[in-house]
Amino acid sequence: MNKSYQIILSCISLLIGFTSLSQNITRGPYLQKGTETSVVVKWRTDSNTSSIIEYSTDTSYNLIKSVAGVDTEHEVEITGLSPGTK
Repeated sequence: MNKSYQIILSCISLLIGFTSLSQNITRGPYLQKGTETSVVVKWRTDSNTSSIIEYSTDTSYNLIKSVAGVDTEHEVEITGLSPGTK
């Protein structure tokens, strides 16, 4: 597994908890296009909502990445990851 993916694993559990507030995930979340410094997180929801990811290298989840607009098909690219970050 690409080490850049490891930072995203905690993001996925947060995403699942976040979406339970107003909509359900019907597909994903899953990771695509991983490089040493970036990854794309994709998922589908049962209703239109914003695409927001909160992530960090610890439990603070202090970094936020969002995409403008609302949709049921979500795709957020996280860039600027440090190679080898866990």
